[in-house]
Formats: sequence, C-alpha cells, structure tokens
Amino acid sequence: MDFTKKPRVKLLILGDSGVGKSSILIRYTEEKFNHSHIATIGLDFKTKTIEIDGKQLEMQIWDTAGTEKFRVITRTYYQKCSGIIIAYDCTDQKSYNNVTKWMDQIRNNVEDDTPKVIIACKIDRPDRKISKSDGENLAETMKVQYFETSAKAGIGIDETFIYLARQCFDRGIGKCTGVPLEIQLPQSGCKC
Repeated sequence: MDFTKKPRVKLLILGDSGVGKSSILIRYTEEKFNHSHIATIGLDFKTKTIEIDGKQLEMQIWDTAGTEKFRVITRTYYQKCSGIIIAYDCTDQKSYNNVTKWMDQIRNNVEDDTPKVIIACKIDRPDRKISKSDGENLAETMKVQYFETSAKAGIGIDETFIYLARQCFDRGIGKCTGVPLEIQLPQSGCKC
C-alpha cells in the first residue's frame, strides 16, 4: 500500500460579495458555468489535482464569503495558506476600490512572500468600468501578478490557477500545506 501523499497547496479566493469568486472556482474545478448562483455563506472549497514538472500537486481552493459580516471569520482561513487570489468585478468600481482593503487584511494575516494575484472578473461584460490598464497598474503598485478572467467565457481561469500553483511549487512544497509524507513500515521480524 502506498502511504505517500500528494503535495497540497491551499489557495484562497478573496474579494467582495458578487464579484464572481464562486463562478471562478466552479469554472476551474468543474469546467462549467452556472448562470444562477447563490452567494457563498461562510466558506466553500473544492480540490483539483494538476501536474507541474511531471509531479502531481493537489490544490485545495477556498471560496470565502465576501460580505462584511464574514470578514472576521475569513481571518481564520488564512492559516496555512499557500497562495491568494484577490478578485474584483470589472463592472463594479466599489469592488475594485476594495482590493486595497483586502490586500491590507492579507498583509496582516500571511507571510509577505505568500504568492498573490489580482484578477478582474467578468471581462466578457459590455458594461465594463475598470480598464485593463487600471487593473494592471493596481497590481503593479501592489507588486503582484494581474489576470483578466471570465468564468462565463472561460477566459484566464486556467492561467491564473496554474501561475499561482507554480509560484507555490517554486517556493518549495515544504512551505505549502501537505508536505509529502513518506512512511517507513517496520521490518517484519516479530515472533508473536
């Protein structure tokens, strides 16, 4: 029996309520888009295993509630976090402005070198208010990578998660949760 465990990373998706966090998670893990989704209350998570450099890596992706009343609860989810996605809705100025607040909370709860990305969600929508260059400038100011995404159209989703997983992988799985476990079974020699 093989007792070795795949390395695992814990990724958080943060952002205001309604920006598309759950849709991003479902698109990535289930390869589908749900037109009618109910807001996350508390927490949801899904797992997906990918291959990086010929090695299996299990991603545990946590979708957090974005409403103000759940932000205090969200702090406990930062424990053993390997990487973070900060999402905003490119049709909603307030969600874009709140990226700074989310980043402040992140800085208070995780190590500085924890990989982070900012994503613009819903880029397929014609009523876009935040330009790509505004998003890129914000990410550059915060010294993080930026991606444009659409869960509906399937744009930028895989690239975001693969980039973040690679950042965790390159940091060393030992810093991520779920260090590979190797168990040595005792030699049989018992005279019971």
